[in-house]
Amino acid sequence: MKKKFLSNLPRWQKIIIIILLVLILLVLSVAAAFFILRASGKGKLYAGADSNGPKLEEIAESESVEEDDGYEYQEGDISYNNHVYRYNSDILTFLILGIDSNDPVPLAGSTTDYLNGGQSDAIFLAVMNPHDKSFSIVAINRNTMTDVDIYDSANQYIRTAQAQICVQHGYGDGRELSCERAEQAVSKLMYDLPIHGYFSIRYGAIPVLNDSVGGVDVKAAWDIPELGLTAGQTTHLVGQQAVTFVRERGEAFDSATGRLNNEKAYLSAFMKKVFDATKADVTFPMQMYNMVSDYIMTDISVDKMTYLASELLEYSVKDAKMYSIPGETIMGSKYEEFYVYDIGLKEQILNIFYDVVK
Repeated sequence: MKKKFLSNLPRWQKIIIIILLVLILLVLSVAAAFFILRASGKGKLYAGADSNGPKLEEIAESESVEEDDGYEYQEGDISYNNHVYRYNSDILTFLILGIDSNDPVPLAGSTTDYLNGGQSDAIFLAVMNPHDKSFSIVAINRNTMTDVDIYDSANQYIRTAQAQICVQHGYGDGRELSCERAEQAVSKLMYDLPIHGYFSIRYGAIPVLNDSVGGVDVKAAWDIPELGLTAGQTTHLVGQQAVTFVRERGEAFDSATGRLNNEKAYLSAFMKKVFDATKADVTFPMQMYNMVSDYIMTDISVDKMTYLASELLEYSVKDAKMYSIPGETIMGSKYEEFYVYDIGLKEQILNIFYDVVK
């Protein structure tokens, strides 16, 4: 019947039908590839992290979990301030590192000195909560004192010592090894919080990324004399101005906290621009990555990125919640040191990564 139908059509109509069929097959093939990549990425993201959550069993003033009150408790539940909290194992958490270097990422196998991986001057956790489609950013002060694994220039482990968390990335190859060690240090700081991937970017990439979204409008949270900005002033950043905005901090005491607030303001404004661009073109994150791939190190593969890009379109990225780990800065023997408020951090973790179940 089909053959008879086609044979009765003029040649030009046959050609049009064949072209349409080919186009339909191409569209279906692309759609199938997209959904296969998306499913693969989702599976890999959730397979790579511990679903049991942070170890918060010991919180001051916490209440013991009563097993005889009729409520069905699960392992890992935290009873605190008249509520029971359960880790949201559906949450996805990613470590974002800003590396203090204008140079591209070292080539694989080129590192001979494992003391020069570069410090992570900017440290953030990006948190996606699929339960309410909320997006949160947790800022970590670069001077946060925590356990840092120290290695020699030949990559031999020496000891673990209290030091600023920013130096952990420096003890490595500036590539995967540095990122993995930084990820471990941040996870430990957050009581073994599961982290689903890392993304490090060197400062040399910022001008390109900034201009790829048409520049960024941002309000300074800290004075930046190099740009003629005072706290509270709004400006439009283009090119190298974006690097200056997130990098300069001056000589005042606790300037690292001031710079961190500028970084938070910039990241929030930048992500809103990226979100708008991604809504218009879901491939935009991949386009950005290709622009500056020489300056980026990540374990987020193409299939993971495909899943994340498609998911983020449903999130309230423009209303992202911004957090800073609570603590205080004091002057150490040589450098400023930021000490975390233990209970405050645990309460923050409960607020961001847990659901109230009772």
